[in-house]
Order: sequence, then structure tokens, then C-alpha cells
Amino acid sequence: MVHGHNRHWRLSKRIMLGILIGHGPGWTISLGIVVLILLLGLGCAHTRVTVEGQDRLPPSKLIAQEFSTTLRSELNKAIENGGPAGAIAVCQGISPRMEEQFSARYPEVLRVRRISLQTRNPQTHMPTVEEKRWLLSAQEAAQNKKPVEPGWIITRQKTTVLFPITINDPVCLLCHGEPAHMMEEVKTALRAHYPQDQATGYQFGDFRGALAIEWRN
Repeated sequence: MVHGHNRHWRLSKRIMLGILIGHGPGWTISLGIVVLILLLGLGCAHTRVTVEGQDRLPPSKLIAQEFSTTLRSELNKAIENGGPAGAIAVCQGISPRMEEQFSARYPEVLRVRRISLQTRNPQTHMPTVEEKRWLLSAQEAAQNKKPVEPGWIITRQKTTVLFPITINDPVCLLCHGEPAHMMEEVKTALRAHYPQDQATGYQFGDFRGALAIEWRN
């Protein structure tokens, strides 16, 4: 697909040069036609890639649902046993372990992780440049009360499927809400386990980030 696209591009450039050289005053109209041809060619190539990326959506949904359900269940257990402050220590171990388990279970999955513009653990959950661009767009849509749908980031090496995460449970605000409203033991636990934490200040319904599932192409 990539090689065919390159041949199309080289042929289109030769056509454009021939028109510019051989048609004198009428070159502007001809150039517009050529530009349209190029855009259509590029658009078709992009559409084919996007359709391939959509094939990853059904298995990604299953992973996202299981990941979210399991993580929430484990955190609820931790809160019952040790309170919100105790759950922070448990979360620090549960989340990376779950991400590794899902990556190992699916051979074509390169990585499963949560990302955000306000990271709690920048060593493992910092978004890439492309992911950050998607997060900013999704955050703007959420702020304007528009639905945020799953997204794709497609390169030659991998396809990343992104599922939006929203603060849709009041329990989330125990450690992601406004610091002024948090319990002192929670703030102490956050400083101890996540010294670079930026994942606070949220309100109910806010866009939190995304679950990013990376597939090998």
C-alpha cells in the first residue's frame, strides 16, 4: 500500500510539471485540477489505513472493559480494607501489573496503559506527542459538552486505540479531586507514592485521560 502510494505521488508530480511547462497562461486552472487529484489520492490512502485501524476496535473494547472492571473492583476492595490512603499504595502496584498482564495475554498487543495530560506517574503514563494531540482534542470536545469517541493513532509500526476516561464515580475524587477537599492522609500518601503527581483538581464529569492500547501492525 505504501509503495503504491509513492508511485502515484511520483506520477502525479510528473503530470503537474508537464502542465506547468507546456500550458502557459492556462496553468493555474490545470494546477488546481492536479492539486485535486493529489488530495483525492492521499485521502484514499488515509481511508484504507483507517479501515484497517478499525479492525482493532472490537478486541480493544474487550480489553478496555475487562481492564476497567478489574481495576475498579480491586480499588474498591482496597478502599474497604485500608481506606482511600491505603488504596493509593495498592493502585501503584495493581495498575502496572494489570497493564503487563494484558500485554502478555495478547501477543499482538505491544502495550496497555493509561495516559493523561495530568499524569500521576510520568515515568510510565506520559503520552506521546500524537497521544497528547488527541488528548487535547478530546478534552476540548468534553469541555464543550460534545461526546468523546474512541480514537486511533496509526503509524507503520503500530496502531493505538484510545478509549476516553471520565471522572464518572465520586470515589475517583477521593484522590483525584481538589486537594483542598482531600483528607490529609490521602495527600500524604500521594506525596509518598507519587512525588510528581499532577492528577488532581478534577470535578465529577471531567475528562481524565485515556486507556491506550497499542497493537503491532
